[in-house]
Amino acid sequence: MTIIIRCDSSNSIGGGHVKRCITLGQELKFRNQKVIFFTTNSKGNLNKEINKSFELVVIDPYRKDKINNLVDIKNVDNKEYQRLDAELCLNAIMKRKINLINAIILDSYTLGNEWIIELKNLSSLKLINIEKTLYINDFNATVSSFDFELNQNQLEIKKE
Repeated sequence: MTIIIRCDSSNSIGGGHVKRCITLGQELKFRNQKVIFFTTNSKGNLNKEINKSFELVVIDPYRKDKINNLVDIKNVDNKEYQRLDAELCLNAIMKRKINLINAIILDSYTLGNEWIIELKNLSSLKLINIEKTLYINDFNATVSSFDFELNQNQLEIKKE
C-alpha cells in the first residue's frame, strides 16, 4: 500500500504538524505501508528529520515554470495556490509511476478542499486511483471533499 502525507514546516509554522505526521508515518511503516512525505522547502523546515525515516518529495509551489514563464504565487489567492500545489504533487506522483494511492493524509492550514478537489480531478485524468483521503483539522475548517477528518480539538461528539 502507498500512503502519501502532505504537510509543511518552517521557522514559524508546522513543527507540530510534521512531528505528528512522522509519528503517524512510523506506525504505518510498522504496519508494512509505504509512506511518502510531500513537503515544501520553506526556511527552517524539518525535512531532514522526515528524510531520516521516509521518502521525501520536496515541491516548490512558490515558483512554478509554466511554459518557461516563472510565476511567483506568493501573491496568488489561496484557491489558486492550492490548485498549483496539487498539480505539483500530481506531477511528482506521476514521475514516480504511482498508479494507486491507498490514502492521502493532509495536515495543513493553507491546503484543504480546493487542494483535494484539484488533486482528485487531475489524478482521474491521468488514471491514478486515490482510494481514501484524510484531513487533519485543527480549526474546524470545512473539509467536505475528504473521506475522513481527524480533529483532536473537537470538544463534543455530534449525533445526527
